[in-house]
Amino acid sequence: MITPPDLLGAVLDALADRIAARIATAPERERYDSRNLPPHATRRRFAEVCRSGRVLDARRIGGVWECSRAAWEAARSHRPATASTRAEPGASTTLDARARELLGRAGLRVVRGER
Repeated sequence: MITPPDLLGAVLDALADRIAARIATAPERERYDSRNLPPHATRRRFAEVCRSGRVLDARRIGGVWECSRAAWEAARSHRPATASTRAEPGASTTLDARARELLGRAGLRVVRGER
C-alpha cells in the first residue's frame, strides 16, 4: 500500500525529472531582445550596451532593443580594463614599489624594520 508521503515523493520525483528534461532540451536563442534578455543582463544594462553602439547589429524597434547572440557576445568579450589593471605611464611595477609610491602621495612612508 502506498502512503501519502510516498505518493507525494513519487509525484515530485516524476515532476523533477520532467523539468530537468525540459531544461536540458531548451534551444539556445540566436537573438536577444529587451524581453528575452541574455544571461546575467538586466533590461537596463542590455539597453545601455545596445544604445552605446558596442553591439554591432543592435537595433531598436519601438521600445525594444534587439541584437544577435553573436554580436552580443562579441561586444561583451571586449571589456575595458578596470582601474586596478590599468597601468599609468611611469607607474611602478612591483607591489612594494607601488605601495611606497601610493603612501608617498598620501604623505606617509613604509617603516618596516626601521626604529
